[in-house]
Amino acid sequence: MTHASPPDEPPATPESAADTLTMLRAMAARGLLRQGTLARGGMATIDAVIDPVLERRMAMKVISPALSDDAAAVAYFVREAHITGQLDHPNIVPVHQLGVNDAGQPWFTMKLVEGETLEARVVRRLRRPAEPLDPGELFDLVGVLIKVCEALEMAHARGVIHCDLKPLNVMVGDYGQVYLMDWGIARLVTPASITDDPGNTVENPVSTYVPDLPIDGVMGTPAYMAPEQAEAGALDERTDVFALGGLLYFVLTGLAPFEHPDPMEAMRRAHRVRCTPVEELAPETPRGLVRIVERAMSRDPTARYPDIGTLRAALQRHLRGEGAFPEVTVARGEHVVVEGDAADAAYVIVRGRCQVYTRREGRHSRVGELGPGDVFGETAILAESTRTASVVADCDTVLLRVTAEHWEQALTDMRPWLRAFVRALATRFKEQLDRTAGGAQPRPSERLNLALMYLTTWGVDDADGSVTLPWAAFAARMQRDHAVPERALAIGLSSIEGLEIDAARDRVTLCEPRRALDRLRRRLVDDLCVDDL
Repeated sequence: MTHASPPDEPPATPESAADTLTMLRAMAARGLLRQGTLARGGMATIDAVIDPVLERRMAMKVISPALSDDAAAVAYFVREAHITGQLDHPNIVPVHQLGVNDAGQPWFTMKLVEGETLEARVVRRLRRPAEPLDPGELFDLVGVLIKVCEALEMAHARGVIHCDLKPLNVMVGDYGQVYLMDWGIARLVTPASITDDPGNTVENPVSTYVPDLPIDGVMGTPAYMAPEQAEAGALDERTDVFALGGLLYFVLTGLAPFEHPDPMEAMRRAHRVRCTPVEELAPETPRGLVRIVERAMSRDPTARYPDIGTLRAALQRHLRGEGAFPEVTVARGEHVVVEGDAADAAYVIVRGRCQVYTRREGRHSRVGELGPGDVFGETAILAESTRTASVVADCDTVLLRVTAEHWEQALTDMRPWLRAFVRALATRFKEQLDRTAGGAQPRPSERLNLALMYLTTWGVDDADGSVTLPWAAFAARMQRDHAVPERALAIGLSSIEGLEIDAARDRVTLCEPRRALDRLRRRLVDDLCVDDL
């Protein structure tokens, strides 16, 4: 390999195949063209270079001259290039060439990533005035970690664990690329799936002509390492699971889990897994992400996510809003909520059925029945009021329990104006229920508003922007919940422009829902009534 400066004159335009080949040979003979140093450390220097044949800009990593005769240093350097070069994945930087220069220093070239490290990105956010982490920004940062998981998932499947996950080793490109860097102390292992089932085999396992070297002491970054790594114990995929949990901890708090200026103290903290809880450093953190950190960073490897793919799936479920709510089972005849009690959670029925009733003048009055997919209890939480009805399991029933904390977090994530609207709607709906419970009948326009709210909330969105529901089920729900007869409902809805009822095909369709709600809002303001509804 040689370093050269670009020629003053461009090569002559070839006129034949022989001329083209001659030009290629001449350009290749010039070697890589050095453009300057990008970074310099105790172990190596990284330069920007250009391949004159392809005119491709690359990064070249060259071992420090002082380490050229250090057998272990040279072995680790060459091993890094050899292993990384076999890990072909969109989130792992490609290695192009590996060689030795005239001074006897090994070097390798790789894709030049222009962007910033995950550490720089998080620190840049922390320099802003104190404020909660924006939900959109948190979404993006968790997305970066998901891509890191995908890189590790492939590496683990091929028998490689990274062993040095930290924010400095994650690069975020200018156009959204994410790369897991620096595989210098990666270890070759037998994947757990192979250990558990000897019948399995590793597909295309990574190999190297530089074998695993004996480890003298602990290698890695103490601020992020797993306890088994801190005590120089046996390592496997779950070691990277722990460190990925440490990366999430950093994203949420801006601190390394075992941050300390003294590396030995950081090592002791890593060994004991002693770190400040996320909630103390960042109280606004979604509880779902806190649980992911806690499980990934369990001291006992068997209590962690069993593999990086399972951790990735947990992060993806959080971003989609899935899996955040615990399931509860209520036996037949037991109350789920009791009228008059304080509201601490809402519920979604997964399996089973529930009966809804209220108590008036010493008597129970059945209000309705709920089945799979139905929700209840949300109004009392949003309006900060007590339960307006009791719900009893009609059979053994499984429900998702959405706590008031979940609701508050969801409201916090909303834009302020939207949060105000949701609370106002819940309060007005609660007031309407109270009026009805007290014997006062809602105005026809109010009942029509309830019908439109139900239709726009639960209707299926069509391609043209309209919403559709089965007419029979819709009419039955309005009859059951709001005492609106089917005929009166049909007459009232007929006054809504763009609303069509097709009883023969069992469907009700509302075109341009936003305009319909705007018109009805004006009608409510003017306190107009709809005849026969």
